[in-house]
Amino acid sequence: GSVGFALGISTGLYHRVDQVLNTPIQMIKSVPRLAILPLILVWFGIGETAKVVLIALSTFFPIYLNTFHGLRSIDPGLLEMGKVYGLTKWEQFRDIVFPGALSSIMIGFRQSLGGTWLILIVAETVAAKSGIGYMATNAREYMMMDVIVLSMIMYALLGSVSDWLVVRLTKHLLRWHPNYRR
Repeated sequence: GSVGFALGISTGLYHRVDQVLNTPIQMIKSVPRLAILPLILVWFGIGETAKVVLIALSTFFPIYLNTFHGLRSIDPGLLEMGKVYGLTKWEQFRDIVFPGALSSIMIGFRQSLGGTWLILIVAETVAAKSGIGYMATNAREYMMMDVIVLSMIMYALLGSVSDWLVVRLTKHLLRWHPNYRR
């Protein structure tokens, strides 16, 4: 996620970086994560490393795209106003660009969390020796429906709690924004 954030800022702010990196990133994004699964299993084996790589890939793209979009969506009039007031590039970024992009960045964070839970379920059912998905897969083999339902409830609760936390964080970070005021 932090790599996606850093590259999103780089490509969003600097057109040269955008020209060099955006097309390869978009090409990699077009390959479904589950299609990459066999390659990841060959490279990293069955275990935690494969899960982390899959989750990192699913987290990267929503954060990257929403950061890029948020930075590119800043009203040019606000930037011009910052120049008129004599703000340095850093002050423009700190006071105008980043706050203006923060809503999009947080949407990317929220999307990446949802995708992370989905990929984690797949990774734990296919490429793991432990975890909730592994527990559900074993329960399926022994027709233990109660354990399967329990695993679904656990994932639903974990997903809901993580989404709730991101929404709270977003409201806190954007408390200055009229749409997020209570």
